[in-house]
Parts: sequence; C-alpha cells; structure tokens
Amino acid sequence: MEVPVVRLNDVQFHSACPVQLSRSDVTWKSGKDTVWRGAMQRWWGAAAAIFALALGSAVVGEEETEGPGNVSYFSVVKLQHTASSARLHSSQMTYGTGSGQQAITAYPVGGDPNSYWIVKGPHGEKQPAQGAPVECGGTIRLQHVGTTANLHAHNHKSPLTGNIEVSGYGEGDEWGDEYDDFTVECADETDFWLRDQPVYLYHKKMAGYLSSNAAVKFPRTIRDHQEVCLMKKKTANAKWRTNEGVYFVDAATW
Repeated sequence: MEVPVVRLNDVQFHSACPVQLSRSDVTWKSGKDTVWRGAMQRWWGAAAAIFALALGSAVVGEEETEGPGNVSYFSVVKLQHTASSARLHSSQMTYGTGSGQQAITAYPVGGDPNSYWIVKGPHGEKQPAQGAPVECGGTIRLQHVGTTANLHAHNHKSPLTGNIEVSGYGEGDEWGDEYDDFTVECADETDFWLRDQPVYLYHKKMAGYLSSNAAVKFPRTIRDHQEVCLMKKKTANAKWRTNEGVYFVDAATW
C-alpha cells in the first residue's frame, strides 16, 4: 500500500502555532455562550495537518504537490477564481440588500481561514464515500467551514451588478435545499475533477454559472472583496480551480 506523501511545508499558509488567546479572538456570541471563533480558525491549520497524517489524506499548500490528483468528497478546499486569483470566501457578514443572507465574496488574500469549503454530495441524497472522486458532470454542495452554511443561489439580485445573488444558507446537512446544489463542468476533457483543473460550477435551478469579476469590488467595509454572483453565460469569469486544502484519498486506490 502506497501512503500519500504529506509535505509539512505545504501547510505553511495556515496560521502559526502555538496559539495564544486574546480579546480579539471573541468575535460573536450565541445565547450565553461565547464562541472563540478566531482561535478556532487559527487552530485549523495545525489540525488539518494532523488530520491528514492520521487519515491518509494529502495536504496541499501554496505549492502544489506532484501530480494533479482528484478532488474528492469531504475534502476541505479553497476555490480560486482563475481570472483574478481571489478565493471564494464567506463569514458572518450578511447582505444589506436582496435576501439579507450570509454574504459570499471572492477575497484576494490567500491565507484567510474563511475561504475553506467542504465538498459534499447533493442535498437530500445519500452522501458519497469519503475520498470518492468527484466526477465531471457530478452534483456537489459546498459547505463553508467557518459558519457551516451552504453555498446557495436563489431569485434575488446581487448587490453590485444586479445579477443572480449567491449567498450562504442553512447549516450543512441539517438545514438546506436543492438550491445549494451545483454541477461540476470540467473545462478539460477528463472523467473526474482534478486538482488545479479549471471548472465551471453551474447552478441548475437558477440556470447560471458561479462567477466573479476583478473589476467589481465592494467599497468601504469589505474593501477589496469581489462580488460573487451567478451569470447566465459561461465566460472566463466563471472558471474556478481548487487551491490549498486537505484532500481525502479514495480508500479503493490504496
């Protein structure tokens, strides 16, 4: 059995350890419980590396490991917008227009922990095995690690361009709907979604492609963040690829 190689320098984009708590770590409250979200985000880098070593997954950092490899279910990844290099991003911030739901942006800072997403199977169906490769043409959900909301689209206008709004909605498998589902359209002729391979993410319900534009940025509060929306046309602004992340390996290939 060949065990995937994990290069420790590949996780350098995560925050450094050890972690020291401070007042700035307390970012929000839920009921009577204070959530130390900042600290948990900084722990994620070290936890991801340990998790990968323990479970036989491959950790990829700013420098890709050798060979493309498959993007697999339940892997934790960052999605990079190929035209601008910004990462698909979210946080507790909500839109001031449209649905008022959790805002989705593309953010140019690669090391931000709020850009991690879990690759899952479609809503309401039996989930694929952990590590199973995602097929080109397959349907996925993307669950935001920091908030557990699903990437979602619906019949609201995006705040800057008036296209179809993309938001964060629900809580993983507990609360969501079919408007969380995206079809993976591979730009290259392959059977499976490969790491670093450009893909289009098509939202069947709203008939649009997940898109962003480096020229369309929010002012003031979230300066430098690009709008993310659905566009009807498949353009260069609708291409994404996986970047940093923890990729689970299909046990059948060991």
